[in-house]
Amino acid sequence: MEYMFRVSRHSISKIVLETSKALYKSLQPDYLKVPSTADEWQKLAKAFKDRRTSENAFGILATRWRLFRKPIALHPTKVKELTKAACALHNFLRTETLSRQIYTPCSLIDQEDVVTGQVTEGAWRGEPEALLAPIRADHDRNPTAVAKRVKEEFKTHFLTNGAVNWQDRVLLTHANTEEK
Repeated sequence: MEYMFRVSRHSISKIVLETSKALYKSLQPDYLKVPSTADEWQKLAKAFKDRRTSENAFGILATRWRLFRKPIALHPTKVKELTKAACALHNFLRTETLSRQIYTPCSLIDQEDVVTGQVTEGAWRGEPEALLAPIRADHDRNPTAVAKRVKEEFKTHFLTNGAVNWQDRVLLTHANTEEK
């Protein structure tokens, strides 16, 4: 700075000091406040944990859904819809017992020891390709019992709680075009 602005070191040190004090004074009440009670400490810890949770959530989405691994060449509204769809499907897969064990095993997600606060990082932080389950050839083309149960879970979900108001209309339209 001394050479760029032709200002003496002494003046620069005063500018930096005054700027730092002004920044501290304006940021301190909201961002640098030291909690005085145990309740305030717990609220602060929860706020930081919530921030880590969003990082985990996006990391898991990127691990499971390849489209989030690089920039998406679509209009932002479409990207927003894709993100919502991925979140909805993620939540569905997490609610069903069988699919949860396959889709997000315990080792995938970050774990926090509630007593010590120590975080054990999940496998999602590693190489994403290493997390993909190996696919074995099934020569007789018959689905496994697990695949059949997952299919039934999907069917039940999309015919009950996961149903959308337009799905029957689209299915009927599609069926009518195939008949012609």
